[in-house]
Amino acid sequence: MRRLLLAPFLLMITSCQSIDYEQCEAIQSVITRNNIQRELATDDAYRDFQELKVQEALEEYGYINCDEEYGLCDSVRANAYEYSDLGDYLNQRLIKYQKVDEKAQKDFKKRGCL
Repeated sequence: MRRLLLAPFLLMITSCQSIDYEQCEAIQSVITRNNIQRELATDDAYRDFQELKVQEALEEYGYINCDEEYGLCDSVRANAYEYSDLGDYLNQRLIKYQKVDEKAQKDFKKRGCL
């Protein structure tokens, strides 16, 4: 009698834990592609932040462009990473990549992918 009860129980366990490996690979692909795009976006955001700070400095000193005062522009670009608002700027620019990553990681775990 025990054998008769044990077999259906074992079949239930394996059917509940089935993993669709194609979905796991697709989710992993999304995670990888998102990480690559985030790295590229981070590089762009750093450059954009430098240029934003250059434009602020030019306006502050009354210059129109870097041709008038190249040393100022070069100095601001070199020191742009020391500004306290860099973190906020990057977070604002990269939030969409963080959301995609969180959702993909959640789906990855939900589907039992390892």
